[in-house]
Amino acid sequence: MQREKTEDAKVLVCISSSPSNQRVIRSAARFMQGSGRSLTALYIDRSANAAPGEEIQKNLALAQSYGASIEIINSRDIS
Repeated sequence: MQREKTEDAKVLVCISSSPSNQRVIRSAARFMQGSGRSLTALYIDRSANAAPGEEIQKNLALAQSYGASIEIINSRDIS
């Protein structure tokens, strides 16, 4: 069995407004830092023209503070 090269592997954390999301972001950041992988924070914006709520903004800022690249997808269909 062949293992994926570490430099090619990435860590993805999904952003939500849940209070527990900060813990998930911190856990992903710790894992990323110890493994040499890059971190990406993904937020799927399902609203129509509304700005992300305060909790989403806080969680995106937290992920960015850990060096995550931020990806926002605007779509009502999350499948």
